[in-house]
Amino acid sequence: MSIFQDTTDVYHLDWYSSPWKPYFNKLTSRTIPWTTGSSQLIKAWCAEEELEGKTFTITVTGDDGNDHISSIVMSGESTTETDTFEVSNGFAHDDRTVKWWYGPGVAIQFPDNTHATSDYTHASTTFIHTITASDIGERVYDGGLHCWMKLPHLARGDGGAAETDFYSKNIPMEYINNSDFLMVFNSYGHLPVTVGIGNRGLTVQIQNSNTFNAESAQFVDTLLPAIDDIDIGSFTDVNTSYMTTALITSGGVNTREAAKSMRFYWYTEDTTGGEAVYHGGQFIRVSLYPIKY
Repeated sequence: MSIFQDTTDVYHLDWYSSPWKPYFNKLTSRTIPWTTGSSQLIKAWCAEEELEGKTFTITVTGDDGNDHISSIVMSGESTTETDTFEVSNGFAHDDRTVKWWYGPGVAIQFPDNTHATSDYTHASTTFIHTITASDIGERVYDGGLHCWMKLPHLARGDGGAAETDFYSKNIPMEYINNSDFLMVFNSYGHLPVTVGIGNRGLTVQIQNSNTFNAESAQFVDTLLPAIDDIDIGSFTDVNTSYMTTALITSGGVNTREAAKSMRFYWYTEDTTGGEAVYHGGQFIRVSLYPIKY
């Protein structure tokens, strides 16, 4: 099933998630030289087969005194990622295991010691890379289900539904059945990037339906969220790989003993004190592992 079911443009605010797959692709990296501008290198990673042949154009500018990614375009799509990603200590560098996933299955990593005011400020720098088959690693069947989901662009109360509430595709029930399972949120380790200072709390809810292949209006929420208002950019709330887990049981607050359809949705809480805004083009991998007793 295509990862472009919602729209072919992954930076459009109506792109929610890819379908669930029973495998993932092993990570491989490529070093990409600059196309224009400063003499810099970045690493690129791809973990999604359907991105083969797609061309990504990443532009880094220093027009405000701090280097930042000013735009990302995938194969000339009309909507681009234009939020400001500063190249700083909060970015993904070679000295850490996390990478910045700027698409559903594609990531970059700046060289170690890259700083916001030292490498790119003297010229606008462009990196252009077309994904080839050799960029994509072999399939790994690890017993889990995997998908890519987008992070909310705005907190609830700050924008329309397409910007605040994001939904997974329906989970294949023939795989999960009524088994308990472990959800690994952010299983590739994404360092989330935000604009501004404030709460970055994310709530992950499970929805069930007693209808096969249910549509949006046929789902209801479980009694309690699987993950309740956690800061996914804080080591206090998640581990040092920016991952967290939740055990999803068939009874109790999950109330899914007779569920025929299931899915996840998440949103950023709209609380007092202001909210940091997630950049529009951030994609994380979610993994589900059935537990056999």
